[in-house]
This record gives sequence, structure tokens and C-alpha cells, in this order.
Amino acid sequence: MTDRWQRKLLLCAIDHYERTSTYRGENTVSQTIRVRPDEVCPSYFSDLADVKEIGEFERSIKAFVQTTPFRIEYKDRRLKSEFAAICLPADRAEPLLYDLAGRIPKRDRHAAEIPLYRKFFRKANELDTSTCAGVCSPVALFCQDQMNRLKEDKNSRFGDGAEDVLRFTLTICTNPEDILIRELSIRVFGDSKRAEKNSLLGQSLYILRTYGRYEFLPEDFENPRDYDDAVLAEYHVYRNPTYVNFNGNARIVFENGTELRLRRGVPMAVRSDQICGIRSIIIEDSRFMTIENLTSYNRMVSGGPKDTFLIYLAGYHNKVKQDFLTLIREENPQIREWLHFGDIDPDGFYILENLRRKTGIDFIPWHMGVEELENYRSYGKALNENDRTKAAGLIAKNKYNEVLLHMLGQNIKLEQEIVSWKTGTGNQIEITE
Repeated sequence: MTDRWQRKLLLCAIDHYERTSTYRGENTVSQTIRVRPDEVCPSYFSDLADVKEIGEFERSIKAFVQTTPFRIEYKDRRLKSEFAAICLPADRAEPLLYDLAGRIPKRDRHAAEIPLYRKFFRKANELDTSTCAGVCSPVALFCQDQMNRLKEDKNSRFGDGAEDVLRFTLTICTNPEDILIRELSIRVFGDSKRAEKNSLLGQSLYILRTYGRYEFLPEDFENPRDYDDAVLAEYHVYRNPTYVNFNGNARIVFENGTELRLRRGVPMAVRSDQICGIRSIIIEDSRFMTIENLTSYNRMVSGGPKDTFLIYLAGYHNKVKQDFLTLIREENPQIREWLHFGDIDPDGFYILENLRRKTGIDFIPWHMGVEELENYRSYGKALNENDRTKAAGLIAKNKYNEVLLHMLGQNIKLEQEIVSWKTGTGNQIEITE
């Protein structure tokens, strides 16, 4: 039976051995595994080492080499006092090291993992119908990558925890209806909090982000969490329900016949998952404005520009929301101005450009110009590297050049909440190209 020092030596020797060509069966010369004493006893060469501990370590190793092929190399071969290394011929490593340590070779552990990934690869291709023809499921693509790694004797990404991650991710990919993360966690694990423990949700998101295909990009979002939420929403999975907020004069009719009459000054909200159930929306205002942030929407509800229908779309404008905006345009040809109010920073203009590109509606930035940057300069913030990269990308496409060049030249950006708060009513509309 091995003691703690001997077991640590064995584990270190196994780590060294599994990096050799002898382990891979490719060696052409004899190799020696050399383990430094401080790999086993970290304080071995320290002037502050515990003398008693060092003595215990040396006695343990000296006893061990008497019954195994290990040998000790000394710094001074004549005095044989201080260890330089503990060595083992590499061709003596198997099965000795694994038998003594109670371990199996890494290649065998890797080979034992492959059936799990093969099973989920097949399941994903059978069950995940959310992808287009010729496009593999994110789970299938991930499993294929892991099988390739394991066949090359490389570690898989999630190791022993892979099965739970694959179960949860495949359930997300095959989810047919709107569901909250904790409800999905109950469905898979019988525990509402399981998915949010031990980074399981984050691991699933890694697979979805890396191997999924979406109509949006990470740079379309101000922060990574918003991007993650948009990815989950593609599979009808949500952290909590979000709401689309309206303020203005309109009539909304749902497919089940329910009708809402909206009047300015009495804001209404509809759950985002119910938006696709709207059959008709007739707006009685001549202007239409999307607002990026909820705080600014709430400020403008009580004093926004006249004759303007306000809408807060709650997060990323996914296809459901894009189709909803397209429906509004088709049913309301009388709307003469389509406006967007967002942060006066590269992210804000990136969101605006994405909105225009995905809906085909020529939204015009509202109160997002040089004048606002200068009027509220004292509230401004400096640009970061990501801001500069996004600004340069839009300028290269000849988009919003005046305000973006001003941002870059003056090193300034501004949150829209400042503008909606300081302007108060927002009655004076200035449109910037």
C-alpha cells in the first residue's frame, strides 16, 4: 500500500509518461521519466521548508525505490544527500504505474468516453429538427468534435460532467414551446435550480454559441448576457418572461379574437411570447418609435413626442419581433416617420443598423446626434476598444459617419437615459441622418 508521497509520485510519473512518445508507441530510443522532487514535495528546495516534512518525504521515497523500478538521482552522487530527480525507465511504466496508482491509462479513459458522445450524436440528428436541411444540430457538431479529440487522446471539454450537459443542451435544442430555464431544469433533472448550478447552463450555452447558427452576431449586443439570452430565445427558452411595452393610440387584435384599445398615457405590455399571436395592429399616430432601453421608455411614456407611438421591444430584436415590426409597417402605410431612440454609442448604432437591415424599415435615429453628445458632455463616458472597433466597422460602410467620427475624435459616448431624463418631455424632435 502506498503512502501520500508515493501516491503523489505515481500520479506525477503518470502525467509525465502520458506525454512521452513511449506512451504513444512512437519511440525509437529508450526514454526515462524524470520527476523533480518539488513536484511531489513543493517545499523541497525551499530555505523555509519544514525539516521534519522533508525527512518524511525522503524516507518514503527511499523505501519505495527498494520495491519498484524507480531510482533516485542525487545532486551529489558521492554524498547522496539531496534528491535531484526520481526516475523510471519509460518502458517499465505500463502496467506498473497504473496498477500501483489504481488508475487506467488516459487512452483507455478517452476510449471509454466515446460511446457517450456517439449516443448523443445519433440522438441529436434524430431528434433536433430545429436546424435547416444540411445543417447539423449544435449537439451533434459538438459531439463529433469531442469524438475526434478523444480519438487523438486529447481530453474532452467537460469530462465526467458531459452527460448532464448533453442532456440539457439537447432538451433545449428540441424544445417545442416557450419555457423558463427553471422549468426546463425540472423537466430534465427534477430540480428547478440544477441547471444554474456548477456552470451547467453556461456549458450548454458554450455548445449553442459555438456550434449553433443564428441570424445575429455577438457584436450585435452590448453585453454577453444579452447575447446568451438571444441564443436561448431561439429555442423558446427564457430566464424570465419579457414584455413588449406600448404607449400610443392603437387597436390590437389577437388571433383568438381578443382586442386591445390603446390610448396615449395609459401604457400597456404584452408578453413577448404572445407577440406572434397578434393578427392585426392599427396605429392611429403618424410617427412610430422603437426605444432601446426600458428606463427611457418609462420616462417618455409621460412626456414623449406628440403623435408618436412608442414601443419597447425588450432585448434583442429576434425574428418574431422583426416580423411584428414588418406587420406594423404593412398595416399602417399612414406612418410617415419611423424613429429609433437608443444609446449614443457604437453599440446603439449597431442595434439601429441591425434593426434597419433585418426589417427593411428605414428607421431614423432620434436624439442620437452630435448635439446631444455636446449638450450632455459632462455625463459622457470614454470609448473602449470594442467601441472603437464597432465605430470603425460602421464608418467603413458609410453609416452614421458624422456622429461616429465625432465620438472617435472626442472620445465620448452617452447613454440614452441621460437624454430622456434631461430633455424631460422630449417634445422637440431633431432627426439626425
